[in-house]
Amino acid sequence: YALRSRIECFINRLKNNRRVATRYDQTANSFFGFAALSSIRLWISFVHAS
Repeated sequence: YALRSRIECFINRLKNNRRVATRYDQTANSFFGFAALSSIRLWISFVHAS
């Protein structure tokens, strides 16, 4: 349960990207690709902030 809140916060940050929240992509590959891109964007902003 220690990591649960971190994971929930991460998913909520991902959902800030409208495309991930509404799942506009038709195929699973394109959806997971965009989810990976938005995860990388979050990671880069976290790395540069510290």
